Amino acid sequence: MKKRKHEFRRVKRYVFIYLVILLLGLLNLRLKAQTPAVTWTGAIDSAWSRAGNWSAGKIPTSADDVVIAAAPSFQPVVMSEASCKGIMIEKGAHVKFAGDVTLHVHGDFLNEGEVFSGRGKVRFAGSGIQKITSASPLSFYTLEM
Repeated sequence: MKKRKHEFRRVKRYVFIYLVILLLGLLNLRLKAQTPAVTWTGAIDSAWSRAGNWSAGKIPTSADDVVIAAAPSFQPVVMSEASCKGIMIEKGAHVKFAGDVTLHVHGDFLNEGEVFSGRGKVRFAGSGIQKITSASPLSFYTLEM
């Protein structure tokens, strides 16, 4: 009888250790999946397509959430095809479009600043539900979904 109790305790201990390892592994995967946003610094000029204007030192892709910060004196101008995952435009910040260009947004669009679309196009290119949230009325020249 004592032997069975001892074996049962050992099995419980192994199951507990296995579950802890499994949970830690899942938590680690979740943390790796959350990449930090790429923030507009405007360090060089207003060109969205210049890597030096972004905190990550690279032009955002459809995998990158972007934050357009209000602080930089150079605010972004989309002058050629551009992409991002989600975009957040801070209060006091703005995004301009130069000509007939497209910004492909693969996630949510949060605007607390301003968007001057000119002849530009915003295309919501995500595969799931995407949200548009704005603190002020938005006016797009062309909006595609």
